[in-house]
Amino acid sequence: MKTLVTRRTIIIAAIAVLIAVSTIVSVNVWDSAGPVTGIANTISRPLRALASTVAGVFENIYNSIYRYDNLMADYESILRKATEFEEAHREAIDIAEENVRLRAELGFRERH
Repeated sequence: MKTLVTRRTIIIAAIAVLIAVSTIVSVNVWDSAGPVTGIANTISRPLRALASTVAGVFENIYNSIYRYDNLMADYESILRKATEFEEAHREAIDIAEENVRLRAELGFRERH
């Protein structure tokens, strides 16, 4: 009668036990269906974290540029309004001077 426990069967049984243990560990530790998925998750986690960090940096850069563009648009709008106010002020001064001159010509006394 042949022996059931040979070196080959021990190796196969050890591999089966290792696969079973790694599956149990991966299900409990990595919440995945198998060791390959767990190992893939372990390898991909740092890459996902790196991608997330790089995306965050680019998002911050984009937001800074967007805010800068908005600030520049607001600044240009304020400059236009300031120019309009200066023109209106100059016109008001001219009108006031003309008013004083016309009052003097007509002989009206000044109001205080």
